Amino acid sequence: MPNTLHGKHIRVIWLRIILPFTAIRFAGPRYERASFQYNSVVDFTLPWIYDHFAFLIPVPDESANINAVVKPFQWPVWLGLGISIVCVIAILNLTQRYLQYRSTFETSFRPSYNLTTAKEETREQYLYVFGNLLSQGGSCKSKRLPYRLVAGVWTLAAFVFVQAYTSTLFTYVVTPINHPLIDSVYDTNNYMGLFRNLRKKIDSFPNSRCATASDCIRPIKPESKIVLLEANIYLKDAIRKNLKKTGKCNLQIAKEEFIAIMSTLVLQKNSPYTQSIQQG
Repeated sequence: MPNTLHGKHIRVIWLRIILPFTAIRFAGPRYERASFQYNSVVDFTLPWIYDHFAFLIPVPDESANINAVVKPFQWPVWLGLGISIVCVIAILNLTQRYLQYRSTFETSFRPSYNLTTAKEETREQYLYVFGNLLSQGGSCKSKRLPYRLVAGVWTLAAFVFVQAYTSTLFTYVVTPINHPLIDSVYDTNNYMGLFRNLRKKIDSFPNSRCATASDCIRPIKPESKIVLLEANIYLKDAIRKNLKKTGKCNLQIAKEEFIAIMSTLVLQKNSPYTQSIQQG
């Protein structure tokens, strides 16, 4: 399977608080992992949380997607558009001059046509060609059929091009520039050498272990390559606290969840509170 991490290296923090087992001496509730071995020495209440494990990842930095302006079409299309603009302007200019020359030849009347008039007509042709591309339209002063035929073909072509461009542009505008660090647990599985690197990090980096949720969440920043594995409900609480503290949404949950879990309370064996807790 292809690696979907876009060449990035990640470090996964596994939040695991290991507490000594003293249920016989301790009368209050405890958090423990439910297993058949504990049934003989402790009482488990009915599960009170059903959830899934998920990854907490930083929200990638967002900036203006400038590349979206040219992405709707490949470079041959843009090259063809540029050539078409030059050709249409040249054809309009030559058609206008030819029609004026033929009119002069047929009527034997030479109008006052100078360099200034030629520049003004060329400017109007530029405005007409680019105005249609920008959906602003343009004036077509010539009433000759050949000239209007070329102008009409360009208007139709520009309309089709603009509609195709704007409809495709929206898809690229809403596409994020920086993709999330991971989308699912399969992304970490596809990353070769993940567990070997985790072991090396734990052995060499003193901050790889974290005792509390706040310690684990603190290093998760947009510029880091760190993700946190925990139950979905705790990750939502962490996102809410971070939002209230900073006023910005800096954290998000990876797209896919995995491994269904449930949480229960652990009491000492034959505890007088077991029945009341079971009944709610």
